[in-house]
Amino acid sequence: MAKLALKPDSLVLVTGVNGFIGSHIADQLLAHGYHVRGTVRDVAKAEWMSEFFKSRHPDGQFELVAVPDMSKEGCYDDAVKGELLAHCWVRQLTRSEVGMLAGPVLAGSGAAGVVHVASIMTGAGSHPPGRCRRPQYA
Repeated sequence: MAKLALKPDSLVLVTGVNGFIGSHIADQLLAHGYHVRGTVRDVAKAEWMSEFFKSRHPDGQFELVAVPDMSKEGCYDDAVKGELLAHCWVRQLTRSEVGMLAGPVLAGSGAAGVVHVASIMTGAGSHPPGRCRRPQYA
């Protein structure tokens, strides 16, 4: 087996866990023995995910944290508390979000790194039609 960057039982934060990509990432992390903390805008609306992942991974640890407004400073403070070892962003970040979120996550949580998983294609923007925006990395 390949050497893993994070040991199983490590806590991984997945933003946008109720989205298509985020939910699949959470499922794979749980299948490989990681603990998953997922952010959503409304925990009550996403509570079905806890039941779903418990049925798929009875020994897995999955929790939801509310981040109702991603544009507010400190919005991820509760999500990054504890022994967080990695953070997986599952959407395209703006330049201001890279600085506002990646820095504090890495500095304040002790996270080993940030994995930014998002399409380079966005639904709207100022780029010319037919041209892709360049991906942004944290």
